[in-house]
Amino acid sequence: MTSKFIFSASRLSIGGQKYIIPSDTATFKEAKALCESRNMDVATFETPKERDMVSDFVGALGGKLFY
Repeated sequence: MTSKFIFSASRLSIGGQKYIIPSDTATFKEAKALCESRNMDVATFETPKERDMVSDFVGALGGKLFY
């Protein structure tokens, strides 16, 4: 089974970390390539609170964050 990432177009800043959430659906490999083409990295979360805040934001946009 291939994991999919579903994103909505938006920007988010939490505690100095910035997230760009594109309006694309992609596998991890595709998401990584997209980020690298823009000199960015796929998001990693350092705390459960950070993960939950981003997940809540994506959910409010009608998307779903898979982790």
